[in-house]
Amino acid sequence: MTFCIWGPLSADVLAERAKQALFEYSPIRGDKIYRKYRYGKHLELFLLDERSYRGSNTENSNPNGIEMLGQEQFEWLKKSLKASQATWKVISSDDPFSIVTGSTSDRDAWGQGSPEVLGREVQLSQLLQFIKNEGIKNVVVITADVHYAAAISYEPERAVFKDFNPFWEFVVGPIHAGAFGQNELDPSFGPKYEYVRAPQTETSQLPQNLPPPNLHSFGLAEVNSQGQLLVRIHDITGKVLYEKLLNPQS
Repeated sequence: MTFCIWGPLSADVLAERAKQALFEYSPIRGDKIYRKYRYGKHLELFLLDERSYRGSNTENSNPNGIEMLGQEQFEWLKKSLKASQATWKVISSDDPFSIVTGSTSDRDAWGQGSPEVLGREVQLSQLLQFIKNEGIKNVVVITADVHYAAAISYEPERAVFKDFNPFWEFVVGPIHAGAFGQNELDPSFGPKYEYVRAPQTETSQLPQNLPPPNLHSFGLAEVNSQGQLLVRIHDITGKVLYEKLLNPQS
């Protein structure tokens, strides 16, 4: 067996190699990661790529905004949501909309903990406003990235930016990495934890980065024939930790 030892590589080079490996290993058609899938009458799933087009983490407090999706993907998402005839439009986001991650000068998700709409949140506010203005109903967000389970409701009455419709975001994971959290919520869009399970939420105040099977989770969602969306969060044994039944708006 021969081993190759590589010297330091830039993040851009590593990202290029990682993307190449993804396409070689996974059965993904085309040259873009973002895509959509329609499942019957009631569900359309929108898979986003929030790694390939984002602006620098160090600029995530820029009041003028920075990219998260890139303009081509952003326009594709708006056009696809508007055209969708499915009852439920489920957006799969690499990063949570309001859970704050990264260090103070290196916020690597949408939010950065400030009430003001800054950085990547500018694009998010435009997306939420577009969904409201175009009358697009029954939008739900699913995400991971952070290593704990949560259900988050978003309400304009609690928000700094209020020009959007209420919606839910469901967070799961991890299955095979260390469990940590809970993190603070950026208040810009009025998020509220309706459920959270993380090391410090346990009675015994567990340490961070616990390996499996501690606090590890996965999610399942199903739509019934009446168009109701049932979302469940399970622990690693399959036990239901939390469930939410959502009725569609007509």
